[in-house]
Amino acid sequence: MCPVTGTVASVGLLGGGLFTAGGAAGAITTLSAASTAALAVGPTAAAFSFGGLFKAVSAIGSITSAIGGASSAAGQSQFLAQQAAFNAAQARNNALISQQNATAIEDQKRIALAKVQDRTGATLSGVNPAAAANNVLADDDADSTVGRKKIDIAGAGALDLATTSNNFDQEIRRARITGGNFQAQAGLFDTQAASINPTLSALPILLSGASRTAGILAA
Repeated sequence: MCPVTGTVASVGLLGGGLFTAGGAAGAITTLSAASTAALAVGPTAAAFSFGGLFKAVSAIGSITSAIGGASSAAGQSQFLAQQAAFNAAQARNNALISQQNATAIEDQKRIALAKVQDRTGATLSGVNPAAAANNVLADDDADSTVGRKKIDIAGAGALDLATTSNNFDQEIRRARITGGNFQAQAGLFDTQAASINPTLSALPILLSGASRTAGILAA
């Protein structure tokens, strides 16, 4: 066995490897320098981390706010669309009721005119018996008392018939006009309901939120 020549101060185990005393000293020097550099960079890295975190939190808040605003706008638009659709349905129902009223008034008109005619006829039928009871000659001549009486009764009956018919015609006309107005309102409400788009109402808010979020991340 040959003797070892040269100077070896000591042998140590460091980091899983064998180093001479001189090598260990060099390693310690290197580690010390690295630690110093890390401490010097540490505050900057920490500042960078806090800045990124702040951006992330701000971006999340911006996104959340945009989603909430868009949801609210969409909900409001949906409510307005439903309200317009309800108003349209109600207007159509009122138009139907008005038409039914017009039909009912027409029926009432026919009944009323028949009553006027019956009343006039009954009055004319009573002229001759009344004249005979009063010893008046029941003559249908236009110049006679009975004749003039009958002409007067017939004229009054015709006027009553015309007045009654006109009054009912006006009621029928009003009912039909009202029905037409309700039908027109229904059309307007239908158009209003179709023009409301909840998605389009929310889109500007989402776009604004996306732009704001991009600005936060780019700062």
